[in-house]
Amino acid sequence: PTLTSISRQAIFRGEPPYTFADSIADTKKEPKHFQRFWEEHGLSPVCVYYDVQGTQAINEFATDVFEKLEHPKVRVAGLVLNYVDNSLHGAIGGQPALHSQMRHWAETRELSSLIRGLLDRGFAVHMTSDHGNIQARGIGKSDVGKTADTAGERSLLFPNALLRDSALAKHPTAKSWPSERGLPTNLHAALAPDRSAFVSKTDSVVCHGGAAVEEVIVPYVMFQLGAE
Repeated sequence: PTLTSISRQAIFRGEPPYTFADSIADTKKEPKHFQRFWEEHGLSPVCVYYDVQGTQAINEFATDVFEKLEHPKVRVAGLVLNYVDNSLHGAIGGQPALHSQMRHWAETRELSSLIRGLLDRGFAVHMTSDHGNIQARGIGKSDVGKTADTAGERSLLFPNALLRDSALAKHPTAKSWPSERGLPTNLHAALAPDRSAFVSKTDSVVCHGGAAVEEVIVPYVMFQLGAE
């Protein structure tokens, strides 16, 4: 399921979700995941830097990043930009409004300035996303109460199959995520079908967490300065 806590941790750990069952519900251990990955590839902790934009303006975040990268031993940096995801969850007007906001953001050149700054400091830049998103129609809110570990718009996570199946009975069109496909054995997911979401039937939302192709397949781009 393309929930941030699952897909983003998988990126920074470099392994399937069943390997981080103890932190599946949040992203707090991402710095440790990232450091562990690079330690296993021969770098000491002092060579590894991780940071999240959070609520900072991107230009302020970039200034802080460049300052940290002045440390002579830093070799790799893992950076999370929340701007697109924050805009997604706050989008009013569906995908057209979101796309318009993204075009405006691109015109500010904040992202390209950050990438250029990293390149100028000798880094190759690998850029991707932890998930995509879709515009989904509501099929009705899921009344799961406290039985769900995570109650999202596109997916519901439960600690056992019995609770998941109970939710599926209330939403006959929903589907279960096959337990053998990457998830911990104590995590069972129910996904909203097609382009739908567990929200009111009158609502249309831009969201993620399911298994639509736009949510699962993400862009991957590498930037690197050519040899002089």
